[in-house]
Amino acid sequence: MNFESNYDTINRSFLIAQNSDKINCYLNDNQDITYENFDSKIIPYLLNPESRKGNKINESKNSEDSSSKLIKLLRDPSSKYPLEFSWSFWFYKANRHNNWTDNLILLATVDYVEDFWSVYNHLKPVEYLSDGCDYAVFKKGIKPMWEDEQNQNGGRWLLNIEKRASSNFLNGLWLNVLLSLIGSHYDDEIQYINGCVLNVRFKSNKLALWTNSYENKQVQNKIVKQIKKEINLNDSILLFEIHKT
Repeated sequence: MNFESNYDTINRSFLIAQNSDKINCYLNDNQDITYENFDSKIIPYLLNPESRKGNKINESKNSEDSSSKLIKLLRDPSSKYPLEFSWSFWFYKANRHNNWTDNLILLATVDYVEDFWSVYNHLKPVEYLSDGCDYAVFKKGIKPMWEDEQNQNGGRWLLNIEKRASSNFLNGLWLNVLLSLIGSHYDDEIQYINGCVLNVRFKSNKLALWTNSYENKQVQNKIVKQIKKEINLNDSILLFEIHKT
């Protein structure tokens, strides 16, 4: 992942974990770092190579104090990084003996980056889902169904995925879409996106990005252009379907 493009919404924890040595050295040289100013001073230092010029890493320095200070700074329970929107994870498993809505299960709702990863890492990878199952991630308060009031005037961008596609491809595709949503990679158009759904079916799998305003063609064009970029499938054909209730 590109830290510079994704940090603001996703990669704070990962960025810190991957640069602990640099952070320790910085803390050794700068004694004014507190929990309150940690992000404003440390993160630009990590993201901008130019800012590190002239700051020699002295391996002979005792890093014990700086490591303890880093742990103390990051251990604060309020250090979670908030998402722009709260997102809900849903699971659907077809059972013809139940009503469709009875097969739809709300798994969890996340408000922070760390909570997103906690839920995602505990879910079964999409490659292991059986036919007739869906994963869905929608903004809090919106159900992944056409009948939901916030979906009724929208539609979905649909990508058909061949069953022969590798499991790594399917897993990566799903994760990239999720990161694009929680990271608000769609600029102002994120307000027109309600969520995404992955359908696992016998003949082919489907990935759909649900929007809430099918009449705004300019917005729809921007959204489909961005989703193709996010999943690195610029030559793929995504069809747009209008929701009908």
